[in-house]
Amino acid sequence: MNRIEEFLSITRKDKEWLARSLHVELELIEKWCSNKKQPSINQLFEISYALEVNAGDIWVGRG
Repeated sequence: MNRIEEFLSITRKDKEWLARSLHVELELIEKWCSNKKQPSINQLFEISYALEVNAGDIWVGRG
């Protein structure tokens, strides 16, 4: 699971901004934010770079 939507709120960014920053469809960002789909490790680092946060803070392990 991830905390992308939480960090978008914290950093005062929106899903559209993240989609443009990563050059992906808004639909994919929405799936990530709802945890219906998870980003790859590379995408997770791209997200953390764009949001200027630690990748480990975005990812929530199971268990």
